[in-house]
Amino acid sequence: MFNKIIDGITSNLNSYYGYDVSSEELEQDFNEPCFFIQLLDTHKSYRLSTRHARGYNFNIRHHNSLDGLDNLNSIGDELLSVLEYIPVGDNIVRGSDMRYEIQDNVLHFFITYNCELEKEKDKSNKMESLITKVGVKIGED
Repeated sequence: MFNKIIDGITSNLNSYYGYDVSSEELEQDFNEPCFFIQLLDTHKSYRLSTRHARGYNFNIRHHNSLDGLDNLNSIGDELLSVLEYIPVGDNIVRGSDMRYEIQDNVLHFFITYNCELEKEKDKSNKMESLITKVGVKIGED
C-alpha cells in the first residue's frame, strides 16, 4: 500500500508541476526545483471481522532556493488541492490533516492518507460433510 500511495503522490506532483520527485534521501547536488516525499509514521487500527485501517503521515518537501516566501506560500496553498485526492491502484484516496510550513526556505507540506483494507478470508471449506441420525426414542414412564 505504501508504494501505491507514493506513486499516487508522485503522479499528481508530476502532472501539476513537472518537477523532479524523489522518495529516496536527497543527495547534496540535487536539481532544484524538486519535491522529496518522506513517510513520517504509520498507524493501524482494527475494524470488525477482517477489516482494518492504516494511516500514512507524510512530509512532502519542496526545495527551490530561488523561490521567495510568497512563492513558497503559493505552492503550499496549491498543494492543498493538488494532493487532496490521489490515485491508489484502482481507487482514489483522500488526504486529511493537511498543513504546511516554511523552514529555512524549504516548504514542508504535511498530509495523512487513511486507507481501509480487508484481509483475504480463508476460502477453504470448514466442513465437507455431516452425518446425522434423527429419530424418536420411546421410553418408559
